[in-house]
Amino acid sequence: MSETKPEWPGHLTRQQAIGLLDAITDQDDPYWENIVEDFYHEETDTMPSALHLFAALGITKQEYKAATGAQNVNWPGDA
Repeated sequence: MSETKPEWPGHLTRQQAIGLLDAITDQDDPYWENIVEDFYHEETDTMPSALHLFAALGITKQEYKAATGAQNVNWPGDA
């Protein structure tokens, strides 16, 4: 007989979820490059950053800054 784990009764806000996602996409972690290596762009010798991930999910720069406390953010598409 297997026990089922009860569903978590809490609720994450969008801001909390952004903060959690930011924490698990640490670009200083050497595994980040392994995760995004399929997106390597040879001509520019670049790979997507975690900020590209957030932007692709529809998270705005303002939401990201509010959730993480980051100030100097080089958001994709910023000139």
